[in-house]
Amino acid sequence: MRKFLQTIFLLNILLESSGQSVGDYKTFASGDWANVSNWSRYNGSTWVNPAPSAPASTDGVTTVDHIMTVSSSITIDQTIISTSGSVELLTGGAITVANGASAIDLEVLGIYKRTATATTLIPTGNVTFQSGSYYIHNASGGTIPICTWNANSILQIDVTVANNEFTESFGNVVFNGSSGCVMGTSTLANFVNTIQGNLTIATTGTVSVSNQSSFGATLTINGNLILNTSGGNFIIDAANSSSNVTKKVIVKGNYQQSNGTFNFTNNTSTAISASTRNAQIDIEGNFEHIGGTITETASDADFFSRINMTKTSGTQLIESIGFSNAAANIINFLVANANAKSIVDVGKTFTQNSATTFTVSASTATPDLDINGTFINKGSTAWTSSGTWAVNNGGTYIHNTLAGISIPLNSATLATGSNFIYRGSSTLNTPFSFSGRTYFNVAFESTSGAWSPTHGAGASPLVVNGLLRVGDGSVNGVSLSQGSFTGTLTFNGDIELKANGTLTCNSFTLASDKTLTMANIASFSLAALSASQTFSLIGTIKEANNNGFSGGATRAISNTNSPTITLGSNATVEFNGSSNQATAGLPSTVPNVNINNTSGVTLSGTVDISTSLILSAGLFTLESNHLTLGTSATINGTPSASNMIVATSTGELRKNYNTTGSFTFPVGDNTGTVEYSPVTLNFTGGTFHPHTWA
Repeated sequence: MRKFLQTIFLLNILLESSGQSVGDYKTFASGDWANVSNWSRYNGSTWVNPAPSAPASTDGVTTVDHIMTVSSSITIDQTIISTSGSVELLTGGAITVANGASAIDLEVLGIYKRTATATTLIPTGNVTFQSGSYYIHNASGGTIPICTWNANSILQIDVTVANNEFTESFGNVVFNGSSGCVMGTSTLANFVNTIQGNLTIATTGTVSVSNQSSFGATLTINGNLILNTSGGNFIIDAANSSSNVTKKVIVKGNYQQSNGTFNFTNNTSTAISASTRNAQIDIEGNFEHIGGTITETASDADFFSRINMTKTSGTQLIESIGFSNAAANIINFLVANANAKSIVDVGKTFTQNSATTFTVSASTATPDLDINGTFINKGSTAWTSSGTWAVNNGGTYIHNTLAGISIPLNSATLATGSNFIYRGSSTLNTPFSFSGRTYFNVAFESTSGAWSPTHGAGASPLVVNGLLRVGDGSVNGVSLSQGSFTGTLTFNGDIELKANGTLTCNSFTLASDKTLTMANIASFSLAALSASQTFSLIGTIKEANNNGFSGGATRAISNTNSPTITLGSNATVEFNGSSNQATAGLPSTVPNVNINNTSGVTLSGTVDISTSLILSAGLFTLESNHLTLGTSATINGTPSASNMIVATSTGELRKNYNTTGSFTFPVGDNTGTVEYSPVTLNFTGGTFHPHTWA
């Protein structure tokens, strides 16, 4: 046992001493490099502090585990800055890395920071920044040494760096503070550079890819391009030239912008020929523009700017708050440009502003563009679509532009549950398409003032399988007219004519399980476009008009062109206004009537109810008119003093009988104190002739 313990002890000594050699250095404490008290030196058996001198290039391996500053000139070799260590070069300091026998003469795992302006790191040997390491540039106008950069290393630029410094393939690059630079300034050749990781523009300064007049530029970013700071600018072409060149940024990761400005160019030349000078960005990941500005500020409208979605397979997500370029500075946006499908995802919005063109390219995906979230089209020109696109269940496309929609719709699929909104205003007469179209949900709304969308020619059928909505209930009115369109109308869903919304059209049928809502209080909601039209209302009709149901210019259904109104055998007419309503123009026989107005409903003429009277809310006052319930008609609801039939004038509540039975008349008096005084009649025998009523 004793011999075993001795062996273990000797092994521990060997293990402790195996990682160092005589003459190796390591930091003992943080502080100035030249201070020997901050260093320990290995003498073959132990580490000795203070060291006899600060480490130099002729010493052994030097390991920095603390925070060290350099304010004098030093030469180093075989040096490691560990993950816990950092070296900061101060004013008055200079570091020369000798080219020793080791493959790596300075290996950075932690942080190297340059604060000195006049001096720098001089790598006569190999300097390697490993994964997770930092080079922090805090020397205004200074240069960056030639080093080896791991793809996961970080070059952090805190103040403006010298121009033309992007001659190396850095790992991740972060512009902080007020830093900036022009990456490529050579007047002899095209600028070509690759950033292995992410490029982050977190500065309030300006970073330009190239200011070369007569040479092109290609910056490839293997990671993400990130813009996230207010006041920061990233410019592709910063030259003032009319030369025929292309400058390009290729982003193999995602484009992520939450702040700052992305500018294709600020070129002030006014002599550019059409499409001869170009700036573009190719994106192979997702496009996420949730804040900040995307623009192009060239002085010449012939400058060509483009965003390409260029992933070769799979999907790409696109999201944007809209670009901010002037009307003459067109930005072109192309999706599915290299076979991957583009998607506006659930809960996301892509806004296409006026000076932006949009192209759906033909890829191997079907469709090439999926709208699962919201797409708002304000573009001044119609889409170019050699591919296909779809608005899927829950997705919304909003057409808010003078640009045409008919041709793009030819390549679209509007799925069950999709939403298609035409949005105009008093100054924007947004075009729309009916002839030969099948929508699911389709709506018309105004953003400002009154809009009167009127369809042009066309004769192929219009089918709406979901909701047809006119207006949004705001003060901005929408008056939708079928115009000269002569195709048949098939409405398979609900119809909502919101407050300040009207529909003028030819014959249609409301299905038995659907609802027509007419929300205008003092004006019509529905009108016939021409004579001999029939509105077959088989389902539920909810109307809020004070003046009446139909037969007048200001009633829910206008008497213009004298439409025929037919109610299905199970139709229900619900009065749901907010002030007292008249039933004027209600057909003489109605299957079901629902009183659902706390301000009350007044009977304007004799009416027979064949199936049910529903007392949901408010008083139903008969005045001088009779209300007759058919032999099988029922009264539903919960009658009370605020929810009953008032028959205090000459009008009578009648019930037809064809057999014995009991029936309760839910009547009361609203003269003075409101009283609910129901009357129950129970016929136990007798002979019942046709039209017997009580």
